[in-house]
Amino acid sequence: MIISAFAGSGKSYATKQLENAIDLESSDYQWIYEDDVTDDVEARKGIDNRKKNPNFIKDYVDAIERVKDEYDQVFIAAQPAVLEELVNRNIPFTVAYPTKDSKDTYIQRYIDRGNNEQFVNLMDTNFYNFVDDMMNNKAASKHIVIGQNKHLLDYLVD
Repeated sequence: MIISAFAGSGKSYATKQLENAIDLESSDYQWIYEDDVTDDVEARKGIDNRKKNPNFIKDYVDAIERVKDEYDQVFIAAQPAVLEELVNRNIPFTVAYPTKDSKDTYIQRYIDRGNNEQFVNLMDTNFYNFVDDMMNNKAASKHIVIGQNKHLLDYLVD
């Protein structure tokens, strides 16, 4: 199952807890880095000397296609262009997003995990719009609404 999950919902944590899951980090496909980069994914998100990969969507969705049958859960970024390309390729997916009353919790999660100020401000400014985009995604085969103080994993295990 491909699960497009909201930033901060616990994709990385769920991957560590589940037996056959992968967190396919989008930034590994979205950016081209000039210098050696850290292995810390959250720290990498704050690197300024990076260039946008012009083939990001194709490269990322190609990677999703390569691993989708290999894992029980493939956690991916919640980016509309990625989801649109999945639809274009007839690849089913689930969306997972928080309730709107979870905004403060999510902003604190970004701070606690070391996201830079630019990312935190982006999410703070656009949180409700991003949730609405996922909530209104009619192409998703399933919607997981993550309740206040819950994580993605809470909805994947019995």
